[in-house]
Amino acid sequence: MPVYERRSAMPVEAEELFRYHLRPGAFRRLLPSWQRVRILEEEGDMLDGRLVFVARLGPWRQRWVAEMHGDAASRTFTDRQVEGPFARWEHTHRFLPREEGSELVDHVEYELPGGQAGDLAARRLVAREVDRLFRFRHARTAFDLGRHARWADRPRLTVAVAGAGGLVGSQLVPYLTTAGHRVVRLVRRPAAGPDEVSWDPAAGRLDPAALEGVDAVVNLAGVPISGLWTPARRRAIHDSRVSATRTLVAALAAAGPRPRVLVNASAVGAYGSRGDAVLDESQPLGDGFLAGVCRDWEQAALAAAGHGVRV
Repeated sequence: MPVYERRSAMPVEAEELFRYHLRPGAFRRLLPSWQRVRILEEEGDMLDGRLVFVARLGPWRQRWVAEMHGDAASRTFTDRQVEGPFARWEHTHRFLPREEGSELVDHVEYELPGGQAGDLAARRLVAREVDRLFRFRHARTAFDLGRHARWADRPRLTVAVAGAGGLVGSQLVPYLTTAGHRVVRLVRRPAAGPDEVSWDPAAGRLDPAALEGVDAVVNLAGVPISGLWTPARRRAIHDSRVSATRTLVAALAAAGPRPRVLVNASAVGAYGSRGDAVLDESQPLGDGFLAGVCRDWEQAALAAAGHGVRV
């Protein structure tokens, strides 16, 4: 039976390393992009929970059901596959104290399907992918904890995020929650719980009361720019950004007390097409469609400054 183990020094105490893995979003934060995981169900936490997801394994997509059990006193938990691509998968997480910082230990015992023949055919490929996965996880854990430690003496915040499911938002949200912040997602459907708020940016609808208790707003809303730029697509690219920002600013203006800061996305398209010119943020905005979108987008966000919100 193959056994894999990785150990890495971490820049925080063992208790903080342990808590990082228990916080909401930790599983998402430690997912590599190449696996393209879609979470279907999530119950409990790493000490007593269940997770159902679909992941890409080579050219196939596989359903995986895991059950987690652990012990807070010993800073240990284990996830076991109860349904999925392996004949057996048992992953034990340990968080050990050191004289300086801590040590993260991931110990995995697994069996491949197909018996011994399957093992011989797939052992090397699977071992390489398992090692790649845990190298990524340990590197990201160390990076996050190092960044979080810089702000450890600051209060934990409540942050509202528009566009939480997009390319940037899907990474930002678990980064914030694993640091101990609370994230409120703005969603264009009925809210599914206390950490979601329903809004309709195209219609200009967002209840200002939903921003009560929010310290900061991050606006990443906007349809992707990929695809054929038909006139309708151009309008969607522009309006999905500008209308969403205007809706947020109107709600910020009417909220009481207001969030203190609005972080609003823009894009390098703001500079237009400048060939091989080297550009930095001191350069003026350029010309063209994307530059026009960014100009309107940024101007809509800057209106919040007139209501005492830092932009």
